[in-house]
Amino acid sequence: MDKTGWTFDPSFSAMVFPERTTNFARGQGFRNNNQVLQRFVANNQHQKALEYFGFDGTYRPKKGAGAEEYEVTDYYGSTNPETGNISYGDLAFDSYDILYNIYVKELYTQRSARNGTVAIDADFASDPNTMNLRYYPEEALGFRYAFKRNGLFYKSPLNNFKQANSYWIRVYGTDLINKRWWHFIYTIPRRW
Repeated sequence: MDKTGWTFDPSFSAMVFPERTTNFARGQGFRNNNQVLQRFVANNQHQKALEYFGFDGTYRPKKGAGAEEYEVTDYYGSTNPETGNISYGDLAFDSYDILYNIYVKELYTQRSARNGTVAIDADFASDPNTMNLRYYPEEALGFRYAFKRNGLFYKSPLNNFKQANSYWIRVYGTDLINKRWWHFIYTIPRRW
């Protein structure tokens, strides 16, 4: 503030409220990412929300039968292990942190699929009763990847640590990740 009154310093506001400033500059008002997402959802513009935030994938309220062998209506996200195409369900749009969490987790599987390195346990492929378990190792690795990036979406209620171990233990009978004292570092809020 000087003799003429308050002045607007955009560089200062970008440091204090980076997402609000970015959203303001992009025409969404001085809102945080969660508020912007909820506006898109309220107008049934889920796909536009994905495009706005730069998340690769497609909004699909129903996940059709595909790699997972069954159709569901309530889901967060899914990646086709053959094509790497990501789809997001309604549950992913409950908050920005959940959407970002799902994006990071599914991005891991997308990269694996496009590189041809999807972790599939072939032992389960022949038995129709356990066929779905063949993708569990890849799911577990995706959740571990997201767990190590929890600080990016620290408000997300999804427990990536627990999910990683849950998928892994069903196939191999042991945990994928053992809790260490220094794991708190993954939960420190951060931007990148």
